[in-house]
Amino acid sequence: MTHVTTFTYAIWAYLTAGWTSLSALGDVISGTFAASDGMATNKNTDRVGGIGQFEFDLKNFTSKYSPGHINALAGWDNDIPVKVVMSYDGIDYLVYGRIAPAPDGITLQAGEKGAPRVHVVCLDFMSQASEYPIVNPGILTSKTGAQIMTATLALMPIQPQSTNLGATVNTFAYAFDTNTSKTKAYAEASKVAFSECGYAYVRPDKTYGEKFVLESATRRSGLDTETPIPITSTMSGYKLREDGGYKLREDGGYKLRDETETLTAATTQINITDFDITRGTNLVNRISGYAYPRKLDASVVVLFRLSQPLAIAPGQTITIKGTFADPAGGLPVNGQGMIAPTATTDYLFNELPTGLGTDHTADIVIVSAPYGTEGFTHQVKNNGSYFGYLVQYNTRGYGIYQYNPLEHTASSAASIAARGVRSDALHQQYQQSPAYGALFTNAWVEYDKFPETRINSITFCANYSPTAMQAFLNLGTGDLIRVQDTKTATDAQYYIQGRSYQILPGRIVMVTWILKETLNLVLGLSMIGVSFSGTIGSTDAIRHGYVPWISNLSARTYSAWIYPVAAGDIQVIMGNDAESGNGGGVFRMDWGDSQRVWLTVQYNHAGVGAIAAWKSRELPLNTWYHIVITQREDDTSATAATLYINGVAETFTRALAGNAAGATMWDETDSPFSIGNATAIGTDNNFPGSILAPRIYNRELTAAEALALYTAGPDATNTVTSGLVYQGFCVPTKHKADYIGTLTSEDKLWDNIYKIVGEPAGAPVGFNSFASRSVPSFVSVSTTTGANVTSTTHAHTIAAGDNRLLVVLVSKRAYNDITSVTFGGAALTRFDSQYYAVNNYPEYEIWYKVAPAVSTANVVVTLPSGDYVTVTAINFTNADQIMPFWGYTNAIGTGTTPSLSMLALTPTLIVDILSIEKGGSGVTLTATAGQTQRSNITSDNSWSGAVSTKPGAGTTATSWTVSTSPHNWVYGALAILGAQ
Repeated sequence: MTHVTTFTYAIWAYLTAGWTSLSALGDVISGTFAASDGMATNKNTDRVGGIGQFEFDLKNFTSKYSPGHINALAGWDNDIPVKVVMSYDGIDYLVYGRIAPAPDGITLQAGEKGAPRVHVVCLDFMSQASEYPIVNPGILTSKTGAQIMTATLALMPIQPQSTNLGATVNTFAYAFDTNTSKTKAYAEASKVAFSECGYAYVRPDKTYGEKFVLESATRRSGLDTETPIPITSTMSGYKLREDGGYKLREDGGYKLRDETETLTAATTQINITDFDITRGTNLVNRISGYAYPRKLDASVVVLFRLSQPLAIAPGQTITIKGTFADPAGGLPVNGQGMIAPTATTDYLFNELPTGLGTDHTADIVIVSAPYGTEGFTHQVKNNGSYFGYLVQYNTRGYGIYQYNPLEHTASSAASIAARGVRSDALHQQYQQSPAYGALFTNAWVEYDKFPETRINSITFCANYSPTAMQAFLNLGTGDLIRVQDTKTATDAQYYIQGRSYQILPGRIVMVTWILKETLNLVLGLSMIGVSFSGTIGSTDAIRHGYVPWISNLSARTYSAWIYPVAAGDIQVIMGNDAESGNGGGVFRMDWGDSQRVWLTVQYNHAGVGAIAAWKSRELPLNTWYHIVITQREDDTSATAATLYINGVAETFTRALAGNAAGATMWDETDSPFSIGNATAIGTDNNFPGSILAPRIYNRELTAAEALALYTAGPDATNTVTSGLVYQGFCVPTKHKADYIGTLTSEDKLWDNIYKIVGEPAGAPVGFNSFASRSVPSFVSVSTTTGANVTSTTHAHTIAAGDNRLLVVLVSKRAYNDITSVTFGGAALTRFDSQYYAVNNYPEYEIWYKVAPAVSTANVVVTLPSGDYVTVTAINFTNADQIMPFWGYTNAIGTGTTPSLSMLALTPTLIVDILSIEKGGSGVTLTATAGQTQRSNITSDNSWSGAVSTKPGAGTTATSWTVSTSPHNWVYGALAILGAQ
């Protein structure tokens, strides 16, 4: 391992003569430098950075670092700027601060052997933010968190050296309306950070020394990758020209590649010397979230009235200072849109204090009339020659009234029962409703409701390796790293929440990072699927509440794998749905009306809501489909929505034209997002079947992207991630087993992207995704044929075995559906039937039964009239007992090579059936290599059926060869899904 010895640092102060290196003066005492910045803890409710600082000692033999002393350096004092320049690998990294105010910033100390020294403490911008009040900012309306912070910083006498104010999620109705003359910028940053559920902090910036950062609620994502750091030049390669030679610098040296690497904080990279690992430190099972609603007057009211007459002599100017009050009750309020006082309406000046005598109002001049949020300070002058009394002085504007806080409590009954109440609180001063905060408090309780062993901090020596030094210099609060350690069995991703470090003698740098674990589908989360009963009156659903970043999108895409088991009315797959009394619009992916996929959208046309809807073709039940629907808000045409089924663009017919020309989409604000049901319980809009991998994008996916999602399969987690704003159903990997089975309100499901949780309602059932399933096994086959018969009967044996499945495949001449199929008297279920549409023959039908009885019994096929049939009965083990089929496809034709292709996951087994009009005994059917023929039988010389099986492995092709042509055929393939 190459240890770092080339790191250096120098301390500079901004004196009268400009930036002066204290290190060059030889006055910095080695081994005394220490610093810290960022958050102090990793609690979910610690969202605002503390005051960052760095400190060091200086030699002070001649008192040149004693402010006010005759020998003091010119300009040396408290509150002056100081910077630290750290240098490594030819690059300077700045840390910026100001010496703290007296008496703490510069303190005299006695060093070793009584040598005089001073201890210097420098503070970052957060100190300025906590010291200086925002004076008369005026109330802001309809501003984002970033806009509020921009306005706040503009009112500061000292600005941060640089800023990064991200695009925040929320637009707040009011800001600065609760400010007083003592409100500090730090308090404003706290209001914004908590109301947004983001973060506000200062972190080092290698160019400017410090950066004030406002993170939005969606800044940290489950799609984040570890923050890259530079590779030290001695470990990097050189840039090459196209001819293979090296690119040269102007001085003739080789140009280095601008290479980066990501940090895995393991012993081999940074040599972690200490872990702070605890279990259950941040356990929380009850969080109360508070919102603070306001009301703004609809019209101008009087917010201040003069309580007693004020005498003003000729030429005299007086100051009137007052606070606003509710005209109805006298309680303090804040004001907005205040109006400059006007004569007679707002003020009267009379000869007598009773208001009688000569009216001298015309003599009054309003010298200045500034307003603050809580009150005003006006100057009023008597510009006349007569002594008089100001008997009326009103200030008018729009009052902003605060109501009692609204509370939402997120809690875990199971955790409280086991551990007692462990509470916390979230105060969102700028939120009107607690609904937004509930998204986060619900998630935080889910994350912290039971004791977990987590790393709180790690300590390492930056000099251990070039990678460790680059990590120290380039990573800070908000950056993502991966921590691996075999001793503690740790492998997880963590955001850096804060840091502290010391530069010891010999320029040895010891660094401590405060860490906050994050779970995602790379590390810590796994996907499951959810089944919904679909019975009338069922309340089965996964409910999330109103989610702003998936609502009111100018373009969006819904994507999900669905397994419908029944038809019905309009039944919700997922979407936003207006709840009675809650407002909001409708945007849903639905299922229903003759087994079709629907898109339902509510539009506003001439002030009246109208529903637009598109529908697909009819789809067979009891198999998985990958559905992608895209839609643009600004497109009002019949083709505004696009549908892809299993990666293929499908006809999407507009059935209802609620989006007539001139219509706009209904505002979805406050529309709760649900999966598997409508939001209003008891509306019978419950989806009948299973859903897996629901996704929402804030853009339209392309045809290529829809195909990529399908071909990647439901277990793919990092396919097509651009614009992805919701990705469910996720659960903590270590507790995954707890989510397999009936889900209760305690079993909340995570979104991988922004970590909101959905709460199960009713009794939906969680099941394993497809990566961990058995492969179905063929057991036995039996066949029979019939010529011009109304039924067939033949014996079939079901041997003992786990997760049994019986499939009966019938090939026949006529297009007339089979009446019934039974095994041992027990009815089978029709899966699908297909026929050659030109002549209505031939046809096949597929029937099945889950968990058939272990026995030898008759398979009976009953037809409505005489027909030519072949019957193949096959039974399998290791088949899923709830969702036995993964996928299905079919085709018709006349060529010599009937063929199909379908996405078939590894734990599947494909069974196919070819029904063909041979037209003579000389025609042969041959299964393609890789397929195992299970039957190849003929009811007479003209009508035949052939069946084979083949293991599924990704995109899987099946085919047969027909020895001559043309012959009408219909061909289907069905993938059997392995058991959990």
